[in-house]
Amino acid sequence: MYKYTVLLLVLCVGCTSQNKQAGQKASIRYFSKMTGIISPYMEYSPRGELDSIEIIGKSYYSVMYYTQDDIAEIRYFKNGKKSEDSYFGTHKVVYQYYQDSILRRYYNSDNKKAYMSRHYYGGGDIYKERFSLNKGGIKQEMTMHDTLNKRVSNAFGTYKYIWKTNTANKFIQHQYKQDGSYSKLTSYFPFYSAEITIDSKGHLYSITNLDTITMTKSLQKQAGYATVIFDFDDFGNERGWSFHTLDKRLVNRKSVADMEFGYAKVVYDFDWKDQKLGISRSFTMKFLDTLDEPTISNDNIHSSKFEFDDHDNLVSISYFDEQNQPKLHPVTHYHKVELIYDDSGKQTGILRLDENKKEI
Repeated sequence: MYKYTVLLLVLCVGCTSQNKQAGQKASIRYFSKMTGIISPYMEYSPRGELDSIEIIGKSYYSVMYYTQDDIAEIRYFKNGKKSEDSYFGTHKVVYQYYQDSILRRYYNSDNKKAYMSRHYYGGGDIYKERFSLNKGGIKQEMTMHDTLNKRVSNAFGTYKYIWKTNTANKFIQHQYKQDGSYSKLTSYFPFYSAEITIDSKGHLYSITNLDTITMTKSLQKQAGYATVIFDFDDFGNERGWSFHTLDKRLVNRKSVADMEFGYAKVVYDFDWKDQKLGISRSFTMKFLDTLDEPTISNDNIHSSKFEFDDHDNLVSISYFDEQNQPKLHPVTHYHKVELIYDDSGKQTGILRLDENKKEI
């Protein structure tokens, strides 16, 4: 719908390989948000814990745990009602644990099989993910399956993921197509093999391109950078990311995958309602150059503002130049789009406005 990629990323490395019995006692906790991830190796990470009173009429994730770390089931509710508008694109994900594998299956609000959706897949008929574990209980391979249990590829052509875990805060990821050739991590991060690291807070710190032959760190020539470094606050809210050369110099992103380019950093400025819960009235995404100065992308846009209502629905997106003046987006051909909802939270209309606030 929009070319902008808004990433909220965090990593929970590893997983146990216990067998979970059907009658095993489980606990249920509630959370406001799901911290973003960039790889299926990374476990879903709920954050912004709520109590059973605070969730009434609100949007939240209900998470059932077998143990403190092992998730049994995640369900999403929007304004207190079952919803598929979750981080993973369905109402519910259910886990099954085995000695040598973990299965995740997805279901809609009617408890029927459903295809999930994440940006690191790009799309595809993915109902089930099967993670193979090594003897230490760490994920080492993953395949995707449809509702008939047929193996499928995602929209990037990836048929299989392979991982090598080096340390507790670093792993290497390879993506392969069905014919055995490499596929890319994502369109925005076109790495065919990558070293991914996390910081001391458990948040994603960097993604570095690896040469698929030598497995050494290398420049991704098409994109123009070797490493992406991320910035998070203490609550897991992403504040931006930046592109770097091998010697850690800031560098502008080049044109790749028909996405914005010509900037070295992306910075988010939030107008918080509750920073700990990750709930904001709005946030503004800004482009900076290699000197940390305001700049424009190839679309001549410096910043994009995203506004939300009291139910956390996105209600508008607007574009601005370096002087913070309204700007017509050259692709969408409007300055601002306003989304209209009814009392149930269903989107019922859309308005497109020019820089003079006149409807287009």
